Amino acid sequence: MSRHIAPCPYCGNEKPCYTADYRPKFLYWGRFACHECGVTGPWGDGIREAIKRRNDMPRKEGADGDR
Repeated sequence: MSRHIAPCPYCGNEKPCYTADYRPKFLYWGRFACHECGVTGPWGDGIREAIKRRNDMPRKEGADGDR
């Protein structure tokens, strides 16, 4: 599985932040957030799942990371 993180689906920012949350049932639960526009991705069970779910988010037209 690739660890490539796609640019933000809304503003194109290429440097997201990973946030983890401790939950007894989901020890590695986390998601990515954009510091530019504030959009957050879906939660995933671990960083790899969070990357996949974030990369699968629908993209806003023009948010391709080319600034």
